[in-house]
Amino acid sequence: MTSVAALGAGSAFAQTSDVAALDAALFANPSATAVLQAWCDRHRPGQTVRAVVARRETIPAGSHAAVLGVGEGEPIAYRRVQLSCGDEVLSEADNWYVPARLTAEMNAALTGETPFGVAVRPLAPSRRNLSSERSWTGQGANEILRHHAVLTAAGAPIAEVIETYQRSMLVEG
Repeated sequence: MTSVAALGAGSAFAQTSDVAALDAALFANPSATAVLQAWCDRHRPGQTVRAVVARRETIPAGSHAAVLGVGEGEPIAYRRVQLSCGDEVLSEADNWYVPARLTAEMNAALTGETPFGVAVRPLAPSRRNLSSERSWTGQGANEILRHHAVLTAAGAPIAEVIETYQRSMLVEG
């Protein structure tokens, strides 16, 4: 479990209900899952973030090939999840990743409720944020922030993610 103190800029978010602070914490931390876990530690002590899988499949890389550094026809994995703490949905994430760059144990963990950030933690990935939006076409009433990022490990891209953070992240108390 990641402590709030270990999050650096994420610790500021743990003490506020501001979208700007959430955005800053996500930009400052190599793991969005760690930021979500800090929220969980503060609001639901003893619980961990889990990924409720809505969709999982193997697809051709297609438009994700360039970002992931693979050929367009190479198979990649796609997973859509809701990241929750208890009964609170904190974010929804679309994740395209290269299974061949993960261990067998990591790939097995991703078939269940393990968040991507937890599964790949042993790789010590870094995160490069491509965009951050607070307003977008098709935005739902509970959606407050959307990030598009690439995770890399050992210099190679392992995943492209689009994460949509929910209003529940702003709950104080």
